[in-house]
Amino acid sequence: MGRIWSTSFLMFVIVGFVLFGMNASTAAAATVDCSGVEQSVDYEIHDIQGSGNTSPYAGKTVTTCGTVIATHSNGYWIQDTSEDGNAATSEGIYVYHSNGPGNIEPGDVVTQTGTVKEYYELTEIAASSGAKVVGSSSVPAPIELTSTMTKQDFESFEGMRVMVKNATAVAGSNEYKETYLVPGTTTNRVDRKDATTPLFKMGDKLGNYISGASTFDTITGSPIGPMDYDYGAYTLQWNSGTLNVSDEGHTENSLAADSSSTLTVETFNVENYFAAGSEVTPGDSSTTVTQEAFDTKTAKLSLAIRNNLGYPDVLAVQEVENKQVLASLAAKIEADGGPNYTPYLKEGNDSRGIDVGYLVKDGVNVVGVEQIGENATTTVNGGCADSGNLLFDRPPLLLHVKTDSGVTISVINNHFMSKSGPDACRSAQATYVADAAEKEQSNEMEVMVTGDLNSYGDEEPVAILENNANLTNMIYHIPEENRFSYIYTGKAQFLDHLLVSGGLQNQVTKVNSAKINPDFPASLASDPTTPLSVSDHDPLGVVFNYGTSYDGGSSGNDGKLVISEVYYDTTGTDSKEEFVELYNGTSADMDLSGYSLQDNYESFTLPSGTFIAPGQYLVIAKDAAGFSNLFGFSPAVGGMSISLSNSGDQVVLKDEAGNEMDFVAYEGYASGWDIRANRGEAIIRTDVASDSDSVSDWAAVAPSPNE
Repeated sequence: MGRIWSTSFLMFVIVGFVLFGMNASTAAAATVDCSGVEQSVDYEIHDIQGSGNTSPYAGKTVTTCGTVIATHSNGYWIQDTSEDGNAATSEGIYVYHSNGPGNIEPGDVVTQTGTVKEYYELTEIAASSGAKVVGSSSVPAPIELTSTMTKQDFESFEGMRVMVKNATAVAGSNEYKETYLVPGTTTNRVDRKDATTPLFKMGDKLGNYISGASTFDTITGSPIGPMDYDYGAYTLQWNSGTLNVSDEGHTENSLAADSSSTLTVETFNVENYFAAGSEVTPGDSSTTVTQEAFDTKTAKLSLAIRNNLGYPDVLAVQEVENKQVLASLAAKIEADGGPNYTPYLKEGNDSRGIDVGYLVKDGVNVVGVEQIGENATTTVNGGCADSGNLLFDRPPLLLHVKTDSGVTISVINNHFMSKSGPDACRSAQATYVADAAEKEQSNEMEVMVTGDLNSYGDEEPVAILENNANLTNMIYHIPEENRFSYIYTGKAQFLDHLLVSGGLQNQVTKVNSAKINPDFPASLASDPTTPLSVSDHDPLGVVFNYGTSYDGGSSGNDGKLVISEVYYDTTGTDSKEEFVELYNGTSADMDLSGYSLQDNYESFTLPSGTFIAPGQYLVIAKDAAGFSNLFGFSPAVGGMSISLSNSGDQVVLKDEAGNEMDFVAYEGYASGWDIRANRGEAIIRTDVASDSDSVSDWAAVAPSPNE
């Protein structure tokens, strides 16, 4: 049976809906005191802001009013001087208007209609029309930011006019013209987990900014501006008043210099170390590295390695474009009076071309270098690399070194997926590396996993390495004042790590971090006379109680097999007379079976039974008969299948495992390799006992095989 509604009940429902059924989106306009001017608005600013981090009216169209306190190219800030008495609600708000502020000026009282939005956690009004000026008022006095406040207090000032009289920098002024500050005087860093310290930054949106502050410098004065929220941080957009930066003398520290009685291994993300002429962002010509910028970066890195890193035995580096760039750094270190280093780097899969590599000091016994995981795949949705389902853009590089006591150490250098990528990718990468580390340990080797893991110490990727491979993270043994490798939004944190196996842990004598980068202003990046701000990461290092027989830096290739001569533009027929010559700088016979020569297009594998005696040359010719007719003797190996281009090419020597042993390029094929042979000339290593992996080792002269 249907229900019969009485007329009186229906009237009750209707009246009840009218009186009590309205929600926040249907509030009626009311006349309010808006900065001393009575206006009809839907909501006052403090209603829109609410007492929480987000607006209760997000997505709603509103009309409000306030006094203009600052203007910007695509908007303006308004603040109501008639407060509601609630300290938890802000009286100011940013108005976004794509056409700009129009003719309004600070002091104008305006009404504004638009949609309330949360723009990356900033509560704002997206204007649907320009502001309507309804009167004028004094710009409200700024609220002073003090050390007694908490970070949550800043939310109640969002959009309002604020100032700071005394503050301390907790990071160097960065390349985005931002300086992160804490009100008052402090000597404490802000940890990445800190959610209470009143951390804020000075921005440059209104034209003023701090450019030269270092960590713990003090800022005094009266910078005033609206409190913005920008890229995850409360921001004072400075538009009036002055300030002074006082240098409190915070300087870089240096790691202990290496000695022959210890083995020092360090890791350093050198940040976008590209050759001159390369684009840091492919396809963007504005990011092309100039020769001056490359030379400056190289000079700064040389200073850092010699003066701040203590010229370590093994330096694991990340974000290097290629081996030639790393060779340029090795040559610069030597030219500046430092020890000789040999570069090791294998090209990976990264679309920008950055890779991981090593600089290894002469005297360190390198057993082998191997890239691992270059073809490893993943089932993580979306993949973990720039192309296909590859696991690594930048595959790990495994270095084997043997100490004087006969211990073989496997160093695995990593640069995991960017922090902005999926957590699952870094965990998958860590699982692969942990498996590799376990395999090394099963072969009775000690293991060190290092590099930029783009993970915090308490996150899953690091836990996987610790638990699956039984490794210990040595970063927690770094002195507390240096216990970070990166500063992001003013907060100190570790993205770089030093994980070691049990045997290595027992041999650790020192662990530290050189503080030379995020503590200092980015403006120093262009100064070649200082190592400061050469990167955005600080290097980390660990010293082991193992000898390395380092004698202080003798020149030479120190017992290496090298390419000694290349004849590519011959007097006759290239296909009959081309050759590549090798020199054995070691003190023992070498079996070259399975070794290969590669140019840009082809590869030639040396036949089984190919040997080279110590201190001797070995010629590999395109055509044995053609070579013999020209030079009067037979080559050691004929039938070389690579064809050397006369307009620029490379020759890469690899061992039987595919590890790169030596490299030479000519006629601009690789950056810095501009050596050019005239027809009938060869390019020859001028001193077979010297190998800086740079064009300076080579000259174009008449061919002289076996000499």
